[in-house]
Amino acid sequence: LDLTGDSFWLLERNGFGAPVRYWPIPPHWVVDLPNATKSFYRISWQQWQAQIQQDQILWIHELSPANPYGRGHGIIQALADEVSTDEFAAKHASSLFFNRASPEFVVMDPEATAEELKIYESNWTARLQGLYKAMRPYFVNRNLEFWQPSQQNLENLTLVPLRKFERDIQLQTWGIPPEQLGQIENSNRATSEVSDYIFESRVVRPRRRFLADELTLKRAPQYDDRLEVTCVDTTPRDKEYELSFVKVVPAVFTV
Repeated sequence: LDLTGDSFWLLERNGFGAPVRYWPIPPHWVVDLPNATKSFYRISWQQWQAQIQQDQILWIHELSPANPYGRGHGIIQALADEVSTDEFAAKHASSLFFNRASPEFVVMDPEATAEELKIYESNWTARLQGLYKAMRPYFVNRNLEFWQPSQQNLENLTLVPLRKFERDIQLQTWGIPPEQLGQIENSNRATSEVSDYIFESRVVRPRRRFLADELTLKRAPQYDDRLEVTCVDTTPRDKEYELSFVKVVPAVFTV
């Protein structure tokens, strides 16, 4: 639901026709939805091609603002540019370690032949390459020219601040407190404790209630019209609020 805005469950029924098991179907397998002219979903995955009646699939989706009667729209689609930017920044940083076919410097001798250039390269490498050969002089009897291309590094490319900026945008969009993902640069004990409350109350609980409402509307009637699907609320208690309440009217509380 969060990635694509769609969730498809294929129902398996017992002898009485009641659903007893659900098989999740990846949204990209569902290539066509029911409409006014057909009452089935079309599923395509490798060699499996199927047409499944709409009462055999539970479709839960987040409505797309642009097309509320079509496929859903997930949060990750709103973050597509941020995710792509972060991914390309990571790939660019990785490419720096493979030097992108760019040498550290170029030695030029216009008068040298191809054979002489090979000798230059072999001698240069043999005499200067390696940790214990640093700072050694190299003598030549030719007027050599050196050219060094501009070097890119992670610091002058500001890739690290860019990736942190994109990370923060994504966390803020999902509503996940940074402490929940190990980002504790600006955290303390108070923020760490309240992060559990924020995560459960603003991220987990709305999704649980949304799923429970969808199941109550679309699946509970297949068992009994009186059924209502609920969920367990695991939001931690607000200890600071409860403590402040007790301090205001301590007389009404007993052991």
